[in-house]
Amino acid sequence: MSHGGYPANGVKLKETVDNTDSGLHALEFSEGVQKAAQKYGISADDIRMCHQAFEAADKDCSGLISMPELRLLLNRLNPQHLTDQEFQDIALQFDSNGDATLNFEEFLIAFSQSPDYKAKHLEIMLKAMTRDSSNAVGASVHDNEPVKKVENIGVPKRAILEWIDAEQELMSSCKQLPWTILIVFFFWASVSGHEQAWILNAVDGAISWDIEQNANFAFSGIAPFENGRMGHKSIGDVNTVADFYSWFSLGLVPLFWSSGWDVSEARANTIAKCTSAADALKGFGFEPAVLQNLPKAEFDTAVCPELSATGGAPQGPKDWFGQGGKKRTPTYLSYNPVVGGMRIRQERTASIACKHMDSVSRVYSGLCVPNEPGHWLYPDSFTALHMDTRLVNQPGGETKYLLSGSSQEEIRTQLKAMEDLIWFGPETAKIEMLFTTYNPHIKVLTATFILLHQNRAGHIHKRVEPASIWLDPYHGTWTCYFFDTVWCVLILKIVYEESMDIRRNVKQCGIVKGLIKYLALSNAVDWMNVLCSLGIITIWITHLNNVSKLRGYLDKASYERTGSWSDPADAEQFFEHVYQTVMLSVWRSCLLASYPFIVVIRLFKSLSAQPRLALVTRTIAKAGIDLIHFLLVFACVFALFAISAEIFYGQELEEFATFGRACDSCFHLLIGDFDWGELRDVSREATTIFIWSFIWMVQVVMLNMLLAIIMDVYTEVRAGIGRDAPTLWNQAYDIMRRWWELQRGRRVSLQHVYSSLLSCNLPADSPVTIKMLQAHCPGIHTQQALRVLLNSLKALEDKTAVDDDETHRTLMHVNEGVRHLKESAKDVLKLHELGTDLLKQEIRTMNSRLDKLMLATPGAFSDEFAGSGSHGGQASLEALRHDSDMVNRRCDRLEGMLTEILQQMRQGPRPAQTSLPEGCGASSQAPQAPDSLGSFCSVSRAPPRSYPQAHS
Repeated sequence: MSHGGYPANGVKLKETVDNTDSGLHALEFSEGVQKAAQKYGISADDIRMCHQAFEAADKDCSGLISMPELRLLLNRLNPQHLTDQEFQDIALQFDSNGDATLNFEEFLIAFSQSPDYKAKHLEIMLKAMTRDSSNAVGASVHDNEPVKKVENIGVPKRAILEWIDAEQELMSSCKQLPWTILIVFFFWASVSGHEQAWILNAVDGAISWDIEQNANFAFSGIAPFENGRMGHKSIGDVNTVADFYSWFSLGLVPLFWSSGWDVSEARANTIAKCTSAADALKGFGFEPAVLQNLPKAEFDTAVCPELSATGGAPQGPKDWFGQGGKKRTPTYLSYNPVVGGMRIRQERTASIACKHMDSVSRVYSGLCVPNEPGHWLYPDSFTALHMDTRLVNQPGGETKYLLSGSSQEEIRTQLKAMEDLIWFGPETAKIEMLFTTYNPHIKVLTATFILLHQNRAGHIHKRVEPASIWLDPYHGTWTCYFFDTVWCVLILKIVYEESMDIRRNVKQCGIVKGLIKYLALSNAVDWMNVLCSLGIITIWITHLNNVSKLRGYLDKASYERTGSWSDPADAEQFFEHVYQTVMLSVWRSCLLASYPFIVVIRLFKSLSAQPRLALVTRTIAKAGIDLIHFLLVFACVFALFAISAEIFYGQELEEFATFGRACDSCFHLLIGDFDWGELRDVSREATTIFIWSFIWMVQVVMLNMLLAIIMDVYTEVRAGIGRDAPTLWNQAYDIMRRWWELQRGRRVSLQHVYSSLLSCNLPADSPVTIKMLQAHCPGIHTQQALRVLLNSLKALEDKTAVDDDETHRTLMHVNEGVRHLKESAKDVLKLHELGTDLLKQEIRTMNSRLDKLMLATPGAFSDEFAGSGSHGGQASLEALRHDSDMVNRRCDRLEGMLTEILQQMRQGPRPAQTSLPEGCGASSQAPQAPDSLGSFCSVSRAPPRSYPQAHS
């Protein structure tokens, strides 16, 4: 053994020993003696007494005493002598090298562990040990400052690789933010430059307005004999087959097949008076043979002021519709020459015998038509444009072509023939009229669809859908080419970066593991962006090809030919190609409209790299589980109201006729966009109950709950990022600093550090210090190595931080080992305190009873029990044995628990989740901890005592 009682140089150190019972005494002993006294709560008087006895026993002044001398000393210092077993336990415990000698420090510890001393000073010892353990934990934390740790202990290699990997991903995401913004900008600039929607909207709006407002019928004058002064009906009033032909002949034909320059109403009335009845009827398709005996015009055409050679009606602007006396170009709305004319086709179903004819034969004897296509409700634009080609060109419903350049008389003759053939009849489900015009001033081809859906209830839904197409999508300027090129380059940049990322992962981890490592949601978003961009490019190339074909048709057309083309097949192909191009444009618009949402997902990925910008995404992600459960409840409640609305209002209001429309209408009701009068007319009382319950349940309660869920999580997320979270400009500065230092040779890239550590032979959990990092990564400077290790250590601490509370999360910036050491030490200290209270109570009880019973002589003891009766004496002895056994068992359990905790602390950092039992529990055969803390319970428990048998 070492001479622990004195310093090696012979100079005694002067320290102050703190004892809670006896106060402060200045003692001149070695540091080890002072720590032992402080740790076990040995008073100054006891130290002096032990030292005097030790010096008296150390005859040769060697600072050591033998085992026999130790036993004599312990027996001299303790009123109660030790048994052979107790002394043997103490000797084996403190004579670690087996030389059968002890120095003063070891003797002092052995003295403190003697049963008699511990029985008297247990509480003082435990409090001193508690204070010592607390100081040790504080010193351990102080010694583990980040800089000291990375310099002396190091950071695990695995943690460094994980931090570099995460930092590279963070830098990559942060760098993607400006590129993502550029993708959004150039995509918008490209689409806006090509579409120029404000111009197309003006063209479509002009045509729609003209058809809906000016294609009138039901005139106040007697058509065709009088000029139509006022048309009282428009396309919205086409409700029967007769209305359709009236509207077409009187309203649409004068607009699309204009015969000249329109004049004012008075002059038009004069011209009507100068027109004979035969001429008027001839203009509406009647054959001349049946018009011979009709009266002449009211005014003689020879003297009619509007038909005379000198004062006739104006023929329009000179050379506007045809230069140099050329044939007049058929034009619509002054700026739109008509190309091809109009294709009119229909969906027609065959008549069939009515089902269950026997049951209805008394009220109906005709034929029926299938219910499909139904067209029961007013269709949307996309549904209205779609044609079921299986029902087109059916017998009796053949496709008709009303050619451009034809006179109004010719067009009305065709319409009269169609009316005679019942072309539009009960079998007709849908009529599509496609009228094409070309505006040479802005190079726009417009396909005007006039759609009539006749459902089997007898109602006709009407829609006017102009669709304009640029025949020069790049408008002859370089800006569209520039925006397209830059956007495509940005997409190719994403493809290149993702390909390099795949290559790097495969190179580092192999094909399978590399691909598994690469497969992440963020990378999936990038490839989704690429695939959607590829779809946009493909459909755009197809659109350009279609536009090129349309220009080819126009190149072959001529205004001089009726119908623009000499070959009718060209007209048919032209109309079909226009239809296909318009339908492709609809799909292209849907794809272009969905692309910004995909870019937004990529934008969120870029924003997630910045804590302050990622508040929204982190809030949604953290509240995701709560939001899903809330939305399930909300969907159920909302669906119940939608079902109720569909049942109650569906038959009365079209907006509630189906479940989908009822859901949409309820959402509009939720935001206050509803027609109270419409709902009230169904039932005031029922509507009042429905509106009140819906507003209170869905809007007031559930939407506020949704806001509460989101705001609660937002507050937590906002508090979690802390006030010291890096700002966007700080991260940009770090990226620029790293790039600048890398260009100047002041640092190496993180990828170089990653590759160097990955290629070295160090185990994954092996700690790496600054010098080791510099040795394995050539070229790295000390400051960069320190930053890498500190950041890796901080990331490791953040990763292993403990949530002390769900609403107030505390991030502990200490390493994993120190954190678990503190937790284990807290459990030990708590056990100390509980053990002190428990043992004090039990020892006090035992001492009082032992003082009363054991100090008596056997005879007196027997007399006492005899006086109280044999039965009462036996019961008292049994109770005494039970109490003594209970104390010993609790001490055994406490010893085992402390031993287990100490072993866990020595084995390394592990989460210490020790729960406090009612007593101290462990097997008596558990391995004894070499530390004195682990054995204090075993040497302090009450020794087994023998009791005399009770005599009858």
